Amino acid sequence: MFRFCRIFAIAIILLSVAQAASAQSVWKYMSRPDLTVGISAYNTTASGHTPGIDYQSHDGYAHYGAMFNFNIPFYELSQRASVGFMPGVALGISPTSQSDFGDTPQSADLSLPWFATFKYNNDATWKGGEGFQIGAAAGIGYSYHLFWAWGGYDDSHNFGNPCWMAELNFGERHSSIGILKIRYIGAIGSGYSSVTSTSSQTVDQGGSIYVGITYNY
Repeated sequence: MFRFCRIFAIAIILLSVAQAASAQSVWKYMSRPDLTVGISAYNTTASGHTPGIDYQSHDGYAHYGAMFNFNIPFYELSQRASVGFMPGVALGISPTSQSDFGDTPQSADLSLPWFATFKYNNDATWKGGEGFQIGAAAGIGYSYHLFWAWGGYDDSHNFGNPCWMAELNFGERHSSIGILKIRYIGAIGSGYSSVTSTSSQTVDQGGSIYVGITYNY
């Protein structure tokens, strides 16, 4: 099931890229990116045996950071709705974690979430709606993570998994602050997993919530 979800998500993204690349005026959408800040959850386990020591660790990391992305509609269903492609990059850091061994381990991540999207109202199209509008967006895609850990039993890893996105936004075209956005990103399936004769480790991305604006809207 996980393999099917991964193939399906990658296929949607590749189709979106091909369609977006052939659309006119693609570059203008890149001039109004989404700038958001938020928090992401990571859960890790580590167990194993070293000479004289048996260890088992369960850590929960809260990464505070920011995301930068933009949405490129490749098919406008109407003036208020579109299907598109939304690439992004996110960076987060956790000064400490809640672990079995106290608040000593630390971690950081660099993530590349890419989505095929459906958008309604506000920035669904270039012109958007008139006056104050409430909009929504949903997406399915794939996110690649570079996860760094230090100060505990967890190791650094890179992994990817399919993911989904849901968003509510509020704002008015040509207003001073643009559009306010509240976005949630959830993982589909598990993340990194490794089992050897002496140790086992897992890293899972639990979910992320971001709040921010669409610049230059």
